[in-house]
Amino acid sequence: MAEIRTERLTIIPFARDLAMAALCDRAELARRLGGGVPDGWPGPEMAGYLPAYAQELAGQPERSTWVRLALRTADRALIGDMGFHGPPDGQGTVELGYSIAPAYRRQGYASEGTGALVAWAFAQPRVRRIIARCAPDNAGSIRVLERTGLRQIGTHGAYLLWELRREG
Repeated sequence: MAEIRTERLTIIPFARDLAMAALCDRAELARRLGGGVPDGWPGPEMAGYLPAYAQELAGQPERSTWVRLALRTADRALIGDMGFHGPPDGQGTVELGYSIAPAYRRQGYASEGTGALVAWAFAQPRVRRIIARCAPDNAGSIRVLERTGLRQIGTHGAYLLWELRREG
């Protein structure tokens, strides 16, 4: 399962050993990553998802291809998590998600990483469409999604719904 690299980021699969370390021992996670783990990571969504995700990986290790950790390449510091909620569904749709630790926000990492993830996803033969959701008051995420090429197509409950379709 290959890393995805950008100018400043190395985006790695969030494999089970890393998920278990994230659950049990932040120092061990930092050691395995080769860099620091910031305060504020994981964010609330990933923190709530981690126990189930670690369990899922026991039987489906390939899920880590879609769920990833973003590291700053220069020092291997964990800056956040980003990826997709899982492999494509029957219609070829994947849902993009990302969370950047507070210390690393407003530095362009989310746009840089999501741009690379979108390119990677569309290189996967089964992916036809990428969707994302964000709160209407989350101006930062709205800018990231716009920069990444997604367009708002409506709402999904309390969230704005975004989409990008594979060309051709």
